[in-house]
Amino acid sequence: MRTAGRLFGVAVSMMVMAGVWAGSARARLSQSCRVDDEDIPLLVPACALIQRQGEQYLASKYLNSSRLDFNSHGLAWLHLVDSGFVYVNRTGRIVIRDVSMMDNGADEFHHGLVRLQRGEKYGFADPKGRIVIPVHYDGAMNTDEDGASVCVGCKVQQSGEHSFFTAGQWFAVDARGRLRAER
Repeated sequence: MRTAGRLFGVAVSMMVMAGVWAGSARARLSQSCRVDDEDIPLLVPACALIQRQGEQYLASKYLNSSRLDFNSHGLAWLHLVDSGFVYVNRTGRIVIRDVSMMDNGADEFHHGLVRLQRGEKYGFADPKGRIVIPVHYDGAMNTDEDGASVCVGCKVQQSGEHSFFTAGQWFAVDARGRLRAER
């Protein structure tokens, strides 16, 4: 009986210690999840996001950052450390994910479209987050001058820290997703 009592006492002590350790680990985790104003929009950890009605939002305390630059569509880009570039609206809801990188930030909207990248495939979304051009093209570009274009059969080539597309056939794309061959 004494042995059983000691074992029970040891088990209770271990459970109490495990609870204390788990509580302190949670406290350490919450302390390590710190987002400073200078981190926004470049380095936003997942801990800065909250779930609300099945959607992900940037916690409201980070929405007031002077570093968030909302565009004419009411969207601002963020770089989520584990997920890449996204656009959020003024309520903080993530509207568009998988935004391509351009010049060390998220690609910008041109002619109502923004370029998306999933793995090695590209497409386009509109400001409401609807995928207008499916993400299955080998390349894509979007400029103020020419608008959106997609490539079939092109390859990405690296040159230092920059990359560009070579070869393939390019198609101009309008905001409704209609393609026409470029010359």
